[in-house]
Parts: sequence; C-alpha cells; structure tokens
Amino acid sequence: AGRAEGALASLRRGVEIDPDHERYWSNLGELLAKLGRDGEATKVLTETLRRFPCELASRTNLANVYSRAGARAKQIAVLEQGMKVCDSPPQLANDLAYQLATVPEAKLHDGKRALVLADAMIGSLGANGSYDAMYAVVLTVAFLGFAADRLYLLITKRTLAWRD
Repeated sequence: AGRAEGALASLRRGVEIDPDHERYWSNLGELLAKLGRDGEATKVLTETLRRFPCELASRTNLANVYSRAGARAKQIAVLEQGMKVCDSPPQLANDLAYQLATVPEAKLHDGKRALVLADAMIGSLGANGSYDAMYAVVLTVAFLGFAADRLYLLITKRTLAWRD
C-alpha cells in the first residue's frame, strides 16, 4: 500500500504542477480504479475526459468503474459518448458492442446495434485485431440467436478477406 500511496501522491503533484499533462490525469484515474477507490476514480476520470475527451484508456476505465457499481446505463453512455466525439475508435466499438449484447436490462440491450458495430469494426481492424473483433461478433450473434453455421460463414468470410 505504501508504494501505491507514493505513486498517487506523485501523480497528484504532477496534476497540480502541470494540469495540461494528459498522462498524469489518466494514470491517476487508472491507479485509483485499480485500487478500488471508485468514488475518487470516477471524479478523476470524469475530469480527465472533460480535458481530454478521446483519452481511450480513461474512457474504458470509467466505463469499468460504472460497471462495478452496477451502473450499466452510465457505462454504456460513457462508451457511446466516446464513439461520438472520438470518431468511433475500434477499441470503443468493441467494448460498446460487447456491452450492448450482454447487458441484462432489456431497455439497454441492443443486439442488432451490437452486431452492426462489431461487423464494422472487423472490417476496419485487419488481421491484428481479429481475435477481439471475432469475440465481439461471437457474443453478439449468440445473443441474437443466429444459427452456428451462419456465424461460421461470417467469420470464415472475414478471416479469408483479411488474408487477401
């Protein structure tokens, strides 16, 4: 705990000295979240995103803090906002597709949109990102109830297209 507290103190000093330094803010929020100090993490990560709206690690960390608190609507809203203001980065598309496909609340669940997001993301990632993208598609398709053979054909077609 001593090392973590020392790191927190250093990051807080960094934020005070240079409040425009993105990494101080994002690292402080990430460390607070890892330590389970969710109230503090929420405040720091929210401020980080106010200052640097497209700091993806902070956006993902804030979404995870909301998820731990059971605030799934807030979690999805943070990801949706990132998709809007950051030109739909694949990392957020993957996270959002997964959340929309797996959220248990009917009013938040949107399997069709999750599939659209995952399909678009697969096309943009190429071979290096294929595993995460395929995982999102697998979950999405499973929740939409498509037959396994259709899923196999979709994945095979995309995988072969990446090789060309």
